[in-house]
Amino acid sequence: MRGLTGSPEHKRAPWNGIKAGARANAAICPVDLPIDFPQKMLEAAIAAGNVSELRDDEWPRYVWYLDGEGHRYTARLTRKGGKKAEYKGWPEENLQAIPSGAKQCTL
Repeated sequence: MRGLTGSPEHKRAPWNGIKAGARANAAICPVDLPIDFPQKMLEAAIAAGNVSELRDDEWPRYVWYLDGEGHRYTARLTRKGGKKAEYKGWPEENLQAIPSGAKQCTL
């Protein structure tokens, strides 16, 4: 089971029960994302194979989502335990942060 949790560090407005607490240098998530959309992006990115070779046990440390409309997101492993892992994600503004072999994802 992989889950995407929200992070106040990437919010300027509350979202899905998460208080805003954006860092000054953090990429900001859109406030209009449907509640289930981040989880769907994480699953689509993993299904596309957009995962880092860096691992924490069985879990990839990073996952990248790209769609056909130019949206790019990075997710980073924040917690793991047994068969469960949690990731936090953010819009990726640095194109060099996404591996050149990353594939477009479909939801």
